[in-house]
Amino acid sequence: MSGYLWAPGEHASEDSVEVATHAWLEALLPAADGSSEPVWWGADPTNRRLVGEGHVKIGHGRHYRDVPPIRGVYRGGAQATLEASVRMTRLDPATSARA
Repeated sequence: MSGYLWAPGEHASEDSVEVATHAWLEALLPAADGSSEPVWWGADPTNRRLVGEGHVKIGHGRHYRDVPPIRGVYRGGAQATLEASVRMTRLDPATSARA
């Protein structure tokens, strides 16, 4: 999986943080309750935890190089520079459910 991870760190009370790309894995496993439907489980070995609501999936593939969140070609003059950033904002679930 590739995407972004909500990780405000020192600024845990902030509603909006700038984030970098992140990758984790998912596997299709048999259901723990004995039902016939398998279940997708995600693990984030970098942070030693299961994938949760802070993981925002952008794409999935066999390898990270199959699904980088940002890919493309930049064309510009020799002196040109490219800057990009991603800012995540946490919404209030009660407010966003009404939208």
